[in-house]
Amino acid sequence: MSNHFFGIKNVEYMGDTYFEEVGAELPVFKLVDIPAEEWNVKALKLNTKTFIEIFNRQPKDDEEVMRWAWSHADVKYTPEKYKNHIAGNDAAL
Repeated sequence: MSNHFFGIKNVEYMGDTYFEEVGAELPVFKLVDIPAEEWNVKALKLNTKTFIEIFNRQPKDDEEVMRWAWSHADVKYTPEKYKNHIAGNDAAL
C-alpha cells in the first residue's frame, strides 16, 4: 500500500475500498478544506521568501510583499481583498 498521502494535513484517510477496475483494495482519501486565513499565512510566508531571493533584501513590511505579489495577478491589490479573499492562496506565486 502507498503511504504518499499519510501525514499530509489537508488529506484525511477514509479507509480501504475494493476497486474492480484494478482488482485490488486501495486506500481512499478525502481532501479537507484549509481556511483562507491559513492559506493567507502560507502565501505571505512563501511570497516573502521569494521576494528576498529576487530582490536580495528584506522587505520593508508585509504590505510591500503583498503589493509586489499582487502586481503579477490579474486583479488589483487592496488590503481588504487580501483579508477577505476566499482563496488567499491565489496570492502565492
